[in-house]
Amino acid sequence: MNTLELHFTPYHLLLLTEKMISSNAIHSLLTPRSRLPLSLNRRTHSTITPSRSSPLAFLFIRRTRTALSHLRGGPSSTVVRGIMLGNEEAESEELDDLPVDLCYTCTLPPALTLERGMVGIREEVERLKANPPCSSSGIVRIQVFVPPSAKALRLLCGQPQLSGVFPQFYLSKQNLDETTVDLHSLSGTLGLSGFGAAVYFRGSSRDSREWRSIKRSEESPPILREVMLDDRCQWYLSVESPLIRVYGFLDVDFDSKSSSFKRQIDSFHFLIPQIELDEYDGTCLLAATVAWNFCSHIPFEEAICSFESSFDKVLCRFSFPEDYSDMCINISAMKSLLVEMDMKMHSEDLQSLILDFTERIQRSILTIILSGHRPSAVAEWGGGVSRIHDELPSRGFSIVVPYIWWERIRRKYQNKSRSVADTPIRMIMMFCVYFACLCCVHGFLGILSCRVALLEGYGIQTVYILGRLVMIQLDSELRALLLVDANSFMATHTKAADDSQLDLASTFNQFFFLHSPDLGISSDTVFRATQACNGSTSVKILKYPKIALVQGKLSLHSVCRSIFCFESAFLFPWSSLCFHLQFDEHKQAHLPVKSSANINAAWATLVIEECSRLGLRVSLGRSRSSPLAIAAAVHPLTICVSCFDERSLAFHAVGFARGTQRPAVVITSSGTAVSNLLPAVVEASQDFVPLVLLTADRPPELQDAGSNQSINQVNHFGSFVRFFFNLPAPADDIPARMVLTTIDSAVYHATRAPIGPVHINCPFREPLEDSPIEWKLSCLKGLDLWFASSKPYTKYIRIQQSLAYDRIHGQINDVVELIRFAKKGILLIGSLHSEDEIWAAFLLIKHLSWPTATDILSGLRLRRAFGSLHEIANKFVFLDHLDHVLLSNSAKEVIKADVIVQIGSRMTSKRISQMLVECIPHSYIMVDKHPHRHDPSHIITHRVQSTITEFVGALMNVEFPKTSSKWSCFLQALSMMVAEEISLQIHANPSLTEPHVAQVISEALPINAALFFGNSMVIRDADMYGCGWVRPTMKCHITMPSYNLECLGIHATGNRGASGIDGLLSTAVGFAVGSNKKVFCVIGDISLLHDTNGLALMKLRKWRKPMTIIVINNHGGAIFSLLPIAERTQPSILSQYFYTSHDVSIGSLCNAHGMNHVMVRTKAEFQNALLVSQQLHTDFIIEVESCIEDNAAFHSILRKSTCQAVDHAVSVLSRLSIPDDASSSFLLCKIHRLEYSKYRIQLSAAPTSVSGNKKGSRFYREGFILTLVLEDGSTGFGEVAPLDLNKENLLDVEEQLRLLQHLMQGAEMSSLLPLLNGAFSSWFWSCLGIPPRSIFPSVRCGIEMAILNAVAARQGSSLSNLLVHHPCSTHISQFLEAEERCRSSSSIHICALLDSDGSPKEVADLAVKLVKEGFTAIKLKVGRRVNPSEDAAVVQEIRKSIGHEARLRVDANRNWTYKQALEFGSGVKLCDLQYIEEPVQLEDDIIRFCNETGLPVALDETLNHIHGNPLNILKKFTHTGIVALVIKPSVVGGFENAAIIAKWAQIQEKMVVISAAFESSLSLAVYVQFSHYLQQQGIEISRVMNKEPKPPVAHGLGTYKWLGEDVTTESLRISHHPSSDAIEASVENADMLLKGFNVNPSAIQRTYGGEDARKYQLNVCFRGFSYTTLVQEHGPDTHKNVLVFLHGFLGTSDDWLPVMKAISTSVRCISIDLPGHGSSCIQQINNNDGAKGEPSVSIEVVADLVGELIRKITPANVVLLGYSMGARIALHMAMRCTKNIDGAVIISGSPGLKDMTARKRRVVQDVGRADFLKTHGLQIFLDSWYSIEFWKSLRAHPHFQKIILSHSRHNDVYDLANVLSGLSIGRQPPLWEDLKKCNMPLLFVCGEMDGKFMEITRQMFFEVSHGSVNMDDNCDTIFEMAKVPDCGHAVHLENPLHLVKVVRKFLTKLSERKAMKAVSSSVSL
Repeated sequence: MNTLELHFTPYHLLLLTEKMISSNAIHSLLTPRSRLPLSLNRRTHSTITPSRSSPLAFLFIRRTRTALSHLRGGPSSTVVRGIMLGNEEAESEELDDLPVDLCYTCTLPPALTLERGMVGIREEVERLKANPPCSSSGIVRIQVFVPPSAKALRLLCGQPQLSGVFPQFYLSKQNLDETTVDLHSLSGTLGLSGFGAAVYFRGSSRDSREWRSIKRSEESPPILREVMLDDRCQWYLSVESPLIRVYGFLDVDFDSKSSSFKRQIDSFHFLIPQIELDEYDGTCLLAATVAWNFCSHIPFEEAICSFESSFDKVLCRFSFPEDYSDMCINISAMKSLLVEMDMKMHSEDLQSLILDFTERIQRSILTIILSGHRPSAVAEWGGGVSRIHDELPSRGFSIVVPYIWWERIRRKYQNKSRSVADTPIRMIMMFCVYFACLCCVHGFLGILSCRVALLEGYGIQTVYILGRLVMIQLDSELRALLLVDANSFMATHTKAADDSQLDLASTFNQFFFLHSPDLGISSDTVFRATQACNGSTSVKILKYPKIALVQGKLSLHSVCRSIFCFESAFLFPWSSLCFHLQFDEHKQAHLPVKSSANINAAWATLVIEECSRLGLRVSLGRSRSSPLAIAAAVHPLTICVSCFDERSLAFHAVGFARGTQRPAVVITSSGTAVSNLLPAVVEASQDFVPLVLLTADRPPELQDAGSNQSINQVNHFGSFVRFFFNLPAPADDIPARMVLTTIDSAVYHATRAPIGPVHINCPFREPLEDSPIEWKLSCLKGLDLWFASSKPYTKYIRIQQSLAYDRIHGQINDVVELIRFAKKGILLIGSLHSEDEIWAAFLLIKHLSWPTATDILSGLRLRRAFGSLHEIANKFVFLDHLDHVLLSNSAKEVIKADVIVQIGSRMTSKRISQMLVECIPHSYIMVDKHPHRHDPSHIITHRVQSTITEFVGALMNVEFPKTSSKWSCFLQALSMMVAEEISLQIHANPSLTEPHVAQVISEALPINAALFFGNSMVIRDADMYGCGWVRPTMKCHITMPSYNLECLGIHATGNRGASGIDGLLSTAVGFAVGSNKKVFCVIGDISLLHDTNGLALMKLRKWRKPMTIIVINNHGGAIFSLLPIAERTQPSILSQYFYTSHDVSIGSLCNAHGMNHVMVRTKAEFQNALLVSQQLHTDFIIEVESCIEDNAAFHSILRKSTCQAVDHAVSVLSRLSIPDDASSSFLLCKIHRLEYSKYRIQLSAAPTSVSGNKKGSRFYREGFILTLVLEDGSTGFGEVAPLDLNKENLLDVEEQLRLLQHLMQGAEMSSLLPLLNGAFSSWFWSCLGIPPRSIFPSVRCGIEMAILNAVAARQGSSLSNLLVHHPCSTHISQFLEAEERCRSSSSIHICALLDSDGSPKEVADLAVKLVKEGFTAIKLKVGRRVNPSEDAAVVQEIRKSIGHEARLRVDANRNWTYKQALEFGSGVKLCDLQYIEEPVQLEDDIIRFCNETGLPVALDETLNHIHGNPLNILKKFTHTGIVALVIKPSVVGGFENAAIIAKWAQIQEKMVVISAAFESSLSLAVYVQFSHYLQQQGIEISRVMNKEPKPPVAHGLGTYKWLGEDVTTESLRISHHPSSDAIEASVENADMLLKGFNVNPSAIQRTYGGEDARKYQLNVCFRGFSYTTLVQEHGPDTHKNVLVFLHGFLGTSDDWLPVMKAISTSVRCISIDLPGHGSSCIQQINNNDGAKGEPSVSIEVVADLVGELIRKITPANVVLLGYSMGARIALHMAMRCTKNIDGAVIISGSPGLKDMTARKRRVVQDVGRADFLKTHGLQIFLDSWYSIEFWKSLRAHPHFQKIILSHSRHNDVYDLANVLSGLSIGRQPPLWEDLKKCNMPLLFVCGEMDGKFMEITRQMFFEVSHGSVNMDDNCDTIFEMAKVPDCGHAVHLENPLHLVKVVRKFLTKLSERKAMKAVSSSVSL
């Protein structure tokens, strides 16, 4: 007989990943922030004799040496199936252990079902078999996303009894502080299961080499010094495959010979599973791992064979259980037995009880062994004392049992003078078995592991004991930790512990690990300590804690069918345990049927038990003395929810069914209680929600007899239920089988199509209580099998008439053909009920690529984006705002679909429903699983009754051509315009509006959250204004891999069956229970008042996560204010009879129910409340104060403005000549070339920005004229004229122009650009790959100007006409006459500009002259004088001189302090100023100045500092005192930004003034056109807001008077217009100037049209190497200012071309292909015989070769610029090869690794990568290389695929691999010490999103700037550090413009330093 030895300590199941290894940490897998499993057990020893010995199928015994092992054990190690790493010591300690040759992850497209995911993996494995890798070792992971219903626990439970695949394990990510796991509905629970072992890691010797790699980290942070794996573990946990993870145990060893787990200190037992199923929110990841290693005698063929065997057994034979009834029924039976025995303890003889117990339990418990040291401890539980004396046998027993049991035993024997020690051993065993079984049953995975927390003694708050370590937490924030030895801790603190109380920890996670059919380990799973009735849970600590062990076959289906280890050093108080299990001494126990007191109880027990077996896991019962209620209350598997309102109770059941997709049981008493269920029944019937109603009733003889609480309940709900049955009153002459079949039939009708409610009426005769009345057991005849099994009595077998997955036939083929040949197809996604339906719909959207409109309840209207939005936009066409697009009649004409496919129930949007009618004739295909018509417009042409998954499965096998790309992009553009307009309007409105709540709510959702929407306006607002794309939180990014998965939906639901407002809160609470998610509920105030009893249900928080309730309180029914009735009904009638206005205090209601409540009135308060709700772990109600009238007005504005925006877009796009074959980017045409010319023109006077003496000087304006030519020859001109005041200079601007010129050559131009509304920003990023905010404002303005002019020229239109919306004639007739006059105006008023130099009289005379010329507005520059009162005197004099003939503006240019501004303001209060421009220096003082003085203010410089979205800054300036915004397009960043700012101002009813910055007539002409466009836009906005149009504004284009010369041959004509008696610029004249633009040659200094790089090959021979490479040059061919570029690994010299072109204005730029890269060739020459061999390069060799190459190119000193690997070379040369080096720019570089172990590890890693590259080629290597997290930001770059393509062009892969190995950072000599002595100028550059290298850069900069050489104050060495925004590691590729700016600044400083040194040298000479 084999003996199983167990040496007990807590078993810790761990997860290892590459990231954790790199950070010296191994964390518990359970959750990233979970606590480690805790225990307080001493080392003890137990021996178990198994009942039988089973062969360990997963083992094959073989001893071997593994050359590639990274975890080696001692001689006792054994090789396990898969690859066993852990064997004899290697002969050498050198780095001869290589990583696996092949390590990569293959991600398949997301699968519709788990079965299809399996098929995909199997097909990929077959392809792998057909083309086996040639590598001798490797690990390959194949993974695929599958739907969320593929639960990890379900996969484990569905395994065949003898699958033969071991180990098997399950790990839970569930935080049990938040909720308790329902075993039957796994909604909201996330876990992971694994099967088989691809690789094993074992070790059992502290002295082994591998043990030294598993060590306590001495460098880890001062938290808990966690265990880490070092060195060779990383070969199988490669960064190339980050999801390949290791699971296992510490301090545990498995002995295959004895089939035992041993406690062995410092041992380890890890594995990489062959099959994994990992759950995430909204999806699951199924993965298969194949590993082989020829050196371990596991060749590829054998590994594949092993995998296929495991895969077939685990997945292909997997039975998909619908529920867990098989598993749970045995648990129920076990509980019943234990409860029954507990009751018998009071009366029966213990000996007979033990015998009976042992006999009845033997099927489940085969062997019971209790072991431990002979104890002498005293355990005190309350007031009872139990002692176990030394009289026990030598093989002693150590057991701690519930106090109540000891008390019963003590009372029973105290009169017989017997001690507890004399109690028979069998009784002690019975106690153990009893409690162990109870723990197993409750824990469900088998183990009760008591966690101990010390509350008192020495002020310590918490103590966790983990193996030998004790972690002491000194406060709740875990700020201080202490590590001590557990034994010494116990010896020292035993006395203190004895006197202290224990707070039983309540936050655990679960794992289950089955190593073989007979051996397994499990942790506590769902056990939570709950407080006893007195509010405290306390036990006394034992001095010598022991353990109790049970081994056996517990009948728990396929999960718990093996050994379970019970660590019961401390047991929970019985009262606490019973409270949690829902029964205790004060409750009636759940009795077996045969023991029922009467026939009523027997029938009720049968009903509840059958419901339990059918998976109806929640019973909602009202507290009535009814047999059903009692049976439900005592049943161990029910969750009893009681409420005093049956209506709320029923809606709670509806919500629960929505969350679980399973019926809920509602139990009520008779009478009107049944009638109160009707609203919920109607909702469930209309929306196909399963529900089971069990209504108690009077017996037949009391019907219609005047009996109390008796009504006719037969067919009470009529046609709203799918099934009704009126049970007879219970009687023992009726077979009880009838009760079971009735329940089975009802549930079948509730869950089959059409799903809905069912009603069973249950009459009962008295007694209704458990009064004993004899009844005949004969009625139970035929139920023996039912009693013995765990399944329902009647099993309904459904033959699936599903659509064929593999072929299309029959009528469905007609639908497929319609979809195939659709030219303009639209996909509608209606309300979806389950996450699997959401998943299937998402895959259909991706497969069809049709324009898709999603309903708010589809789960896809609000989406979390995991990839770049640019990439997602190219794959999906979501019409999130189709509802508002359809407000436009012009858009309706465009949206004429020929085929419409709708998935799911009805749409919320009424306009979409109307669109379907207007699209007739068309094919309208409706897909839903119910047969009901649901076609109110009677337009459905094809009705497909099918589940969504089945329908999508049929279509996934068919390839469909994409619909018209032009049409799809057109619709997408319209939806985007609406989205931008909605966002603008909501941001522009400073008030907290209801649409704002709808838009931001999705952004506040945490991971694993869901939404519940009320009816009326709440759901409509969410549907219309919800933000479609939401960026996941950082936590979500960490836990959710985005491989091949662009986005996921956010589950949302609501009661849209009957769309009533009753029961909404109760439904939301039920939904939170059923879904097990954190639910955000948004409802209206009337809805809340209609269901205030839902607040009572919220107090039952036990079975759900905290909720956030957002109540929109507009004090009535706001929806009626938006209906036509509001326009035709008196306000008083509306308020009283429609709005149902109220003044109820919702806060008082919440306080009465003990709810957390806050009222918010502002956006900031609302945002803060949302943050607080996430931080609080309790329910939180946010009341949003609103107003019906304001809400109606804002909705009207939104409708009108979005309609206007759509009309504008349709008008602009319809006039463009867009090719029919336009690509998905809505291509208009391509750019042929871009060139620029530098101009210099003389000004007639000094610019007003110039201060000081201006007389006698000449002033010039310099800039660039851009000429952009399209592929059809159309030409547009732009101007770039930077102002020095804006931190731009000509050199910086020209460098950006050169770079952009290179990128724009041949670039595709989008048709959306003339819309301006974000289109340019999107184009700069998506097409050019340039972050928009990195472009200088003046450069962006010039580029946009040139593009818009080119498009206008292409269309033969003026720029104004291109931008302006032209409504049809039918619309024009509706405009007011004033609007028509403004619209017909074709000129722009000009404001004169006046400098304030001179005396007040002189300035006033100039002003008079300007007025006489015809200027109607004058802007005076102020703030130039010493005293502000002097400026005030000038203003006073001007106003006195000109009277009120012209408006007067003043501009202070931020020259005044706040005090000075007040002084000026007091002097001009009576001067009738139109506004004061920028009166104060500080931005924060602007509003303060307005309030203090009451003077009107305008913004100018404030707008210049806006970066990113202007709306985020502008929202601070809604103050009415700010009356105008002065916008300079060349300063704010172009016309797109200017248009957004202008529109915001017009919405705020502020003036918009377009101002020039002394540009030429080219810009002035464009500004005139743009001003006209804004003027028309202002008219439209006034019409939307029902305001009178503003009078024409005089724009700040008076700088034309400063143009002494011009860049054009004919300047813009600005003159006095007789009809308006004002100085004006003609829009027509401006258009003529632009169309006939001719450059004045005399103004042009030079022109640059681009140039090709100078390329040549160069060879150098040095240090035994021959190196030939490609050299590329840009810039002047001189030996001055030479900059040499060194690329990174996989790069080439081409990487630098854009940057080189930019910097080459004054610098000679040289880039080379480093050895092994591009077209380079490197060979090592043997000096003896001249033969050439494989090169063995190093960084020293490469540095010497590059240095020799540079000397051959130029004799001058150079500056090195290197990136990544090139940066390491450059830094090495700057430190150790300083000859000919003037400085270095280090981009994302490192000076090397300090730690020797880390260097060795990195060398081996890079050697492995090099071998991988040689073996499998460059393409596979690139896929693997760029898949890791390190390149996340680069992967999001729109040109990522182009970058990958350019990095695949290398002549010799072997050379590339040798360089990877030879230049490994592990081989590089570290330069940290060199940095301390450095006197070489250095610039360190890193990307702000590259956290790792940002820290390295910071450390390098610290070393050089604080080194011994540079601490001298006289040191002039330049050391700088720059952080580049909007990029990660690859700075030069992700944000080249900013890099150019940084490098230029550094080079300028170097030049100045050299010049100063030269001057200093000449002076000294």
